[in-house]
Amino acid sequence: MQRVQMTERCAFVGRLGRDDAPVLAAVSPTQAPVAPAGPVQFDAEWETVRRKGVWSVPPNILITGSMGTIDLDFTNTTLPGPVVNVQLQVSTSTVKLRVGADQEIRYTELDKSGWSSIKDKGGPPLRPGGSVINVSGSISAMSGVKITRAAAPKSRF
Repeated sequence: MQRVQMTERCAFVGRLGRDDAPVLAAVSPTQAPVAPAGPVQFDAEWETVRRKGVWSVPPNILITGSMGTIDLDFTNTTLPGPVVNVQLQVSTSTVKLRVGADQEIRYTELDKSGWSSIKDKGGPPLRPGGSVINVSGSISAMSGVKITRAAAPKSRF
């Protein structure tokens, strides 16, 4: 306790000695942990994975599982940059993706097999210049991907 008071007093006065360095290291703020470089994985093995509302989207998402439901709503999200990559590796699953009015979704690199389907009910972005969500990977065994788009906010005027 006395050493902390001395450190505070020395910091206030503006002079610290060599002996005070360990105390300063214990009191000084540390750097924030670095986020992992790999994709964030959501496992939908006989489960429902749902992200709605305000959530922070990682730049790379890997979704795996079978007999599950995945529901990702990007309309009120904070995107990490101009491109978000979503990789699917699912079978006998339902995937629902809801995008904002100015977000573009691309799924040309998504492979489907075994009576799987992709239904794009959202169409093109209503406003140009938004973020791009790339969907890739594979869906199999009667999996379905449904894409919808949120309506553009109405003007008050």
